Amino acid sequence: MAVKKNVILVHGFLESESMWSELLQNTSSRLAFHTIALPGHKGGSEVLPDELSGYADYISKKLDEHKIKDAFLVGHSMGGYCCLDFAKRYSYRVKGICLFHSSAAEDGPEKKQSRLNAMDLIRENKSAYIKTLLTSVFAIKNREKFKEQITTLCENAGTMKEEAIIAAQNAMMNREGSVEFLKERQFPLFYYVGQHDELLPQEKMLKEIQSIPGSLVHFSESAGHMGQYEDTLDAFGFLKRIVRAY
Repeated sequence: MAVKKNVILVHGFLESESMWSELLQNTSSRLAFHTIALPGHKGGSEVLPDELSGYADYISKKLDEHKIKDAFLVGHSMGGYCCLDFAKRYSYRVKGICLFHSSAAEDGPEKKQSRLNAMDLIRENKSAYIKTLLTSVFAIKNREKFKEQITTLCENAGTMKEEAIIAAQNAMMNREGSVEFLKERQFPLFYYVGQHDELLPQEKMLKEIQSIPGSLVHFSESAGHMGQYEDTLDAFGFLKRIVRAY
């Protein structure tokens, strides 16, 4: 009997393991999907890391608990940052990475200031911050269509403590870039990019991808930053194809 390939799915900022539910419904005899709830998020540890490395160590701990030696990692947005930091620290455990609406670049000055402003808003009105952010990650043309989904996402994120949201923002703001690391990597690298993503514009992502030899990209014509909802069949079909091939 063939050994199943382990695939680790790491959700994004303010999200939960439920973002992968449609993918998990389609089980495979060749693939073993495992979801990880990040610290501070719904279902995750209440111990909050000070840096992104803490989230990476948490992923390693979860792999140990499941007796998984190595795996193909898929990270959405912040989850992608965590996967990259994991790869830097535990490269021998990485069979491949897909940056799902995520980037290997570090925050620039403007983005860092935006995160600092966000932390102030979180302290003033957590609910308003959550609603604004989780609406903006959907393509403008999709926001009315996914109004109920946005409401559900906001309700789930609303269970997070202020300090957990701020800790995640701090970790992302202070992370180091991974582009140079990826140029020397020994594993396959994939990107899934939404053509209507306002957080990670297509033009910016193309420059990053073109600078990293051997990286492969798939563009969603329908999605913003949330392909798992905006273009489900395309997004999860792509993920299943790449993890089967590598």
